[in-house]
Amino acid sequence: MLSRRVSLPLTAVLCLLLSSAVLSPGDAQADDEIHARWRDFAPSGTYVLVQNRKPNREAEILHSRRAAAFLILNSGYEGVLLLEPRTSSVSEVDPASVKRRADGRADLVANAKVKSLGRFRRSRRDIQIRLTGYTADLQPNPPLLGWASYEEVARHSPEYLVDAKTFPLDERSMKALERFKGKARIQVYYGSWCPTCTRYLGRIMRLEKALKEMGKDVGVYYYGLPRTPAMYRDAEVRRQRIRKLPSGVIYRDGRRVGLVASTRWSKPAVELARLLVGGS
Repeated sequence: MLSRRVSLPLTAVLCLLLSSAVLSPGDAQADDEIHARWRDFAPSGTYVLVQNRKPNREAEILHSRRAAAFLILNSGYEGVLLLEPRTSSVSEVDPASVKRRADGRADLVANAKVKSLGRFRRSRRDIQIRLTGYTADLQPNPPLLGWASYEEVARHSPEYLVDAKTFPLDERSMKALERFKGKARIQVYYGSWCPTCTRYLGRIMRLEKALKEMGKDVGVYYYGLPRTPAMYRDAEVRRQRIRKLPSGVIYRDGRRVGLVASTRWSKPAVELARLLVGGS
């Protein structure tokens, strides 16, 4: 749900990010194989790595609530970078010590090789990494705005991909959707800055993928919005009377049949089956 925008210093934003991550059990490694602390790193699009004033699109940023830390892969530095905001420390991790999971998350192995490199600097918005022969900044990722495809949303906000790959859809509702023979369109309005959207967008993306695998003529279109109060001035928001995020406007055979908003997306297949085939 939406709230008024509040400006926070970088330290507070980092602590909020690390303390509010939603983790699922997934396919975690056996405890004796992974590090007791440096584990449960999930993909994150909250920040981008900037070098020479240009975003490094190859870099991959992951964060962990358990470790209160960030991992940065493919950063242009020889090893993987480990950043710990609570102590402002920067360390180098042997790439062989990073163990990836099928859903995109990562852990460090129990005997991970970690070497301290010093400390990073902070400005109000950025984390400044200054190492011998290497310079980079972590900067807030601007919101994704306007219409976007599944691939564009996933590239901007990779944190959605964990649920997009693994979220268990309601089996009874999916069987009901198999009976749907018409054409449908789902217009999803969301903010890449919105915590509720972070919780539910991956579930919607998982449903989109499942419907495509079923061969259904159901198109899903994503519309990124700016932060409030600018959001309420958006023409699409006014036209569709959007009040909560994420909101999905559902069309069946060209006719609007309903709107699903906010926590109603906790069970996306149930809501879609209700609107397209009369329930599950």
